[in-house]
Amino acid sequence: EFPLERMYRDARITRIYEGTNEINRMLVPTRLLKQWPQLFSAQAALAALEQSSVASQQSVSPQSSSPQSSLRGEREFVARLKRLAIVLLGQASATYGDALRDEQEVQAQIADIVIEAYATESGIARAEKLLGRGDSRANVALDIVRVYANDAADTVTAAARQVVAALSARGAGDSLACAAQKLVASAPIDAIAARRRIADAVIEAGKYPL
Repeated sequence: EFPLERMYRDARITRIYEGTNEINRMLVPTRLLKQWPQLFSAQAALAALEQSSVASQQSVSPQSSSPQSSLRGEREFVARLKRLAIVLLGQASATYGDALRDEQEVQAQIADIVIEAYATESGIARAEKLLGRGDSRANVALDIVRVYANDAADTVTAAARQVVAALSARGAGDSLACAAQKLVASAPIDAIAARRRIADAVIEAGKYPL
């Protein structure tokens, strides 16, 4: 009988239009394997593992004042997530073979990693666009992206841990767990302060500021 209850129901139903979130998550890894099998092969997974080992040893140079460098850490994080998706999906395909289509839990966790990479990169692109044209809202956008990437790191870490455990139980090497841990690593940020700045911007604008 409360208006808020109707709003909550309406918000929830948007997750079901065109299929539930759970069903759509199943489409992500299967579509990737179907359209780009060479990218998610066992050989590609091994190459991504080797690349992750090299990348983890490289130091990050000081940031410049260019728009792209302002989110350099987040861009590097997205690049690592893409390698992680290649590693896990390639290894899963090699481990399970045709039976991967029945391993919905594994597929769902890999899909979550792909989704977080896509969402983070989309946020980065928009923030850099605002920053590049000198928009006054750029700092808020940067805070939003950094907070999202910070939270995405937790989501991806949990997802990768489950996939690695499932694959390790079926004979995957220890190098997989080590590589996954390196790929999900991210520099900590003061998320509390960033969220306060975002909240202040929302209160000042009286609406979503972007």
